[in-house]
Amino acid sequence: MDRYYYLVAQLPTLYFGKKSRITRKYFLEQAKKWLLTKDYKKLIQTDINATSRDKIGVKSYRKYKQFEYGLRKALAEYRGSVKEGTQLKKTSFPEELVKEGNPLTIETILLQYRWNFIDKLAREHDFDLDAVVLYYLQLQIMGKLSVFDKEKGQERFNRIVDEKSHKRDNADIE
Repeated sequence: MDRYYYLVAQLPTLYFGKKSRITRKYFLEQAKKWLLTKDYKKLIQTDINATSRDKIGVKSYRKYKQFEYGLRKALAEYRGSVKEGTQLKKTSFPEELVKEGNPLTIETILLQYRWNFIDKLAREHDFDLDAVVLYYLQLQIMGKLSVFDKEKGQERFNRIVDEKSHKRDNADIE
């Protein structure tokens, strides 16, 4: 058990939206050094995008997967109701998270929502495998945030639109 104390104690605090002083690679190297092999295997199976409701992983990770599944299901229902122009039935999903803003802003808000959920789970864990797994989930969120680049995204969007319109123009000629 003392291996968790050492590992967790050396980890810098993570703050949403602020550049981390630790990389995923370094974190996993340290985790491999300090964790039991069976625990390390559970850790590396941890994925921020997981939605399966299987029993794999520690308890807090299973709770996160259930949360992620529910969030994605609620988002799909919300987007379906918007597309159809119908009223969304009452859910626990806070619609105001996605009602306004560009896709980048909305994605950032949704990552913050996930971060907050992980923070709540982390309050119940200090120096155990759950704490390490939850930290790793937050590192994954930090990784997603670090690749957001508005200018590159706009360039890619414009390129895709140009390609689509070029294909459509060529199809009209034929």
